[in-house]
Amino acid sequence: MGSVGLTALIALAFITPGWLVLGVALTAVIGLTVPGYVALVQNIIVEAAEPRLAATAVGYNRIFAAVGATLGPPIFGATVDFFSSYSFGWLITSAILLAAIFLIGVLFHERSRFSE
Repeated sequence: MGSVGLTALIALAFITPGWLVLGVALTAVIGLTVPGYVALVQNIIVEAAEPRLAATAVGYNRIFAAVGATLGPPIFGATVDFFSSYSFGWLITSAILLAAIFLIGVLFHERSRFSE
């Protein structure tokens, strides 16, 4: 699902005003795929943390998610203003999503159920 959303996000960077229907379709694909990472990351956080620290880990995750949701749109807008194009904003957003996918794939190690 992440690669589908990432592909749609990258493609969105190259949409011109004449392709409005395609832009709306890509936005729908992004809306159906990318938000799934919220639940996925919550699950990963709980599985990766020690049982006694699971609530704390989820709390820190929510704090950083809220910071990202607060700072992301103004940074996107500043990028669009600076480059006078939405393309760079979507490409930078794609790079951030790609980095998140990479970090989840490389850094996540499920805790053994038998180690508790």
